[in-house]
Order: sequence, then structure tokens, then C-alpha cells
Amino acid sequence: MSRLTRIPHCLILSAALLMPAICLQAQPAAPAAGRGAAPANLPGATAEQNNAVTQMNSGLANLAAAATTARTDLAKASLQLPINPNDIRAKAEALGSAESALAGARSDGFAVLQASANKLNAAQVQALVRPPAPAGAGGGLNTAEAVAPEEGMDKYPVPPEGFNVARDNIPHGEVNIVEYDSKTLGLRRMLRVYTPPGYSADRKYPVLYLQHGLGNTSTEWTQRARAPIIIDNLLADKKIVPFIIVFPSGNATAVQGDEKQGDRTQESYGQPYTDDLLKEIIPFVDSHYSVYTYRDHRAIGGMSMGSGQTLNIGLTHLDLFNWIASVAAAPNMKKPVSDLIPDPAAVNKLKLFWLASGNHDSLFLQNTLVMHNYLKEKGISHIWRVDSNGHDTGVMSANLYHYAQLLFKE
Repeated sequence: MSRLTRIPHCLILSAALLMPAICLQAQPAAPAAGRGAAPANLPGATAEQNNAVTQMNSGLANLAAAATTARTDLAKASLQLPINPNDIRAKAEALGSAESALAGARSDGFAVLQASANKLNAAQVQALVRPPAPAGAGGGLNTAEAVAPEEGMDKYPVPPEGFNVARDNIPHGEVNIVEYDSKTLGLRRMLRVYTPPGYSADRKYPVLYLQHGLGNTSTEWTQRARAPIIIDNLLADKKIVPFIIVFPSGNATAVQGDEKQGDRTQESYGQPYTDDLLKEIIPFVDSHYSVYTYRDHRAIGGMSMGSGQTLNIGLTHLDLFNWIASVAAAPNMKKPVSDLIPDPAAVNKLKLFWLASGNHDSLFLQNTLVMHNYLKEKGISHIWRVDSNGHDTGVMSANLYHYAQLLFKE
């Protein structure tokens, strides 16, 4: 059995987005980790709304606690003798990611708070939420200086202005929150599913499975990277064919009541999630939506940790996916790459292998570039794009804009 919550995508404001807006207004100091947030009592709010605010405040406190823990771990590693540079680098990256997630949540909250205060419409609220970070801004997993030159930008340039801004005068798809029972994990889990405008059971649709990054939820795609808006706009401009997007919870322990925002337990993104995707999620989508059920109409993509999942799963299950889009891969990408590609000739038959990153991404050299160099060495055809973004939502949105236009076309 499944439960479906149907929400127009421009109205979806996740806990990760709303949480800091309320917390910053009503709870100046985050509660200590593990002690929970003080119950909210906002003027004019219902008991249900106040309860939701309390949960949001607890979520922000968890993000703050994760950053504090990462900062402590880095300090300990720096004092450990003999010095282990790799350990220090890993701890620094973890701290950067934790602080980036916290800053992002707070930034989203300010935008939503401002939008609410000005009584803007839903599309305007969505357009304010988390604009892409400027290239080279530094912080998080970004680098202040470019680590490599831009490449592939002549054919796939910076998207046009307004590509990720909601338009009032075009049809909009829907993002539905769907629950399913995962026998593999023994949990009742959730998906976000985008269906294009005019979705009908009278026709079949291709499917793109999009994985999010470590410590985030699928709202990283639906809200921060504005995937539904980008796809709506491309459909209105007749640049893509209609397709469904499935946004799974890449953390295998996540459920609807607790999406594990801020949880950076990497093991949860490994084999347990792979099993859930292959044995539960894809069969569920195949049986509950009007979709094609063979590889020529199934794609997999992702960002960061989700990009590593994309490569690990997609390249080892070519019988299921004929389109792969990897953006800003994280260290969970399996190495050596030859383990992922034992048969280069088979990979070379993919209809699309999109590989991309920003050149202000601190993870670029040891992950995405490693994959690119191996593909070149083996003569495997792929689209290579390096823009000026960092490890951020800007690189997600820009690449989705381009590779969506190539999906499911002969």
C-alpha cells in the first residue's frame, strides 16, 4: 500500500527551508543537541502549526550540532601525532559540508520569511529560495580559486537568465510525496515524484531518478536546485520530451517523519540504498505510474554523494539504465574506476553519459576528473562539462538544464 500527498511543486516548502525562518524569528538561540526545541507559541498559529515549527527548530539545532561535532573532530585530528594529512583533509571537508548545510538552511529561511512578510505569491516565494551561490565564493566544499579550466562551455554555456525562475503563464507539473513499504529495509519510506503538466495514464513516460547529496534530502533538488521549475520551463519552450522525475531519499534510514536532514552517516548511502532503489523504488514506480519499464526510457542522475550513487549504481546496472548524468561526484564514487567499468565497450553504448563539475569544487580533482581521465583513456564517449560553479546548487541547476534536453531522444 502507498499513500500519496499531492502538492503543486511551487507550494512545497520543506522543513529544511521553513525551519530557519521560524527559528530565527521566534527562537534566537538553537537548543542544545539532544534536548529538543522549546515548544513554539506563535501568535495566531494553530496547535498543528506550532508543533510543525517546533520540529523545524529541532532540525536546525541538529544541523548546528553536526557542525559543532565536525569542528571538534577537525581540531582533534589537527592535534593528533603523527600528523595524518588525509585524515585532516577529510575532517576539513566534513566541517565545510556541515557548515554549508547550516548556512544554506538559514539562507533559505530568510528568503521564505521575507516572502511571507511581503505576502508574495507561491511562484515568487519559490523564486526567492536559495539562489545559486556565486562561483568562487569559497566556503563549504568550494575553493576560492579555480582548480581547473572551464571545458565544454562552448556547446553547453551558462544557462540563459530566468531558466530557473517560475513563470505564471505556463502549465506546471506537480510534485507528489509518496509513501511506500520497503521490505528490503523494513521501513515505510517516501519519494518525491514530479509528473509533467497534463500527466495521463493514457500514455507512457520515461523516468529520471535523481539522487541528492550527503546530509540533504530530496528537497535539495525540488527546492534548492529548482528542478521542477527548470523542467516546466523547458517543456513550455518545447526543448524536452515530457518525463517523470523520481527524487528518492538517498539516506536508507530516512522516512517521511524524519528525512535525516543533516545526517552524514555515509554507510546509509551505500549498499542499503542501492538495494532499496533496485528492489523497491523502481518496481514501485513501474507499478504505480504510467511509465516505460525498460532501460531505453530510464535514466539515473545525481549530485555529490548522489552523483557517486549514480555512477556506482548506473555503471554496474546497464541493463536498467541507458542514460547516466553525474554532477560533482563525491568520494563515495568507487575506485579504482576499472571496478565500475570492467567492460568499456558496454559503457560506450550508453545513449548518454554526462559528466560534469564546477571548477571551484574541492572534490573535483580526486573524483570527477579521475572518472573523466579513465573514460578518455578507454575511449568511452561522454559529454564533459566544467563550469565556474563550486560544489553547490548552481552546478546542479545548470547541468540539469542542459542534460535534460538530451534525455530520451534518439
